[in-house]
Amino acid sequence: MLYEDEIVSFTVDKQVPCLVFTAKRLLEPEEAKSSLAKSQELRVQLRSEYPYLNLLMDIRKAGARELADFEYYIQEHMPKAYESGLEKVAIVVPDDMYALVTYESFIGQVADSPIRHELFSTHAQAREWLRDAG
Repeated sequence: MLYEDEIVSFTVDKQVPCLVFTAKRLLEPEEAKSSLAKSQELRVQLRSEYPYLNLLMDIRKAGARELADFEYYIQEHMPKAYESGLEKVAIVVPDDMYALVTYESFIGQVADSPIRHELFSTHAQAREWLRDAG
């Protein structure tokens, strides 16, 4: 375990490799922002050991996000993440229809970004895509 608190945990999956971000519960907007900042901090810390460390976000318990959360991610987080070498983000989403629609809308918004994003229903699918995606 790299980091854990009451809302998120971060581990490294050395076989992929990727940083695994797991939300433990519904995240308030500020908690989501601080969790994204923590993921960026950890990726930078691990860069010498894992120069191409991508991200697997398990947000099944985080719930649906609001438009403002996506705007923050796109405008504030993505440029920093891309500068630090992030190329792919696999997102394991809730099976709730409303949440799925909001995340699909987000994927549409980032389709032209230099960071590839994909949605998955399981960790296994997400890990396979991160490992195989070129």
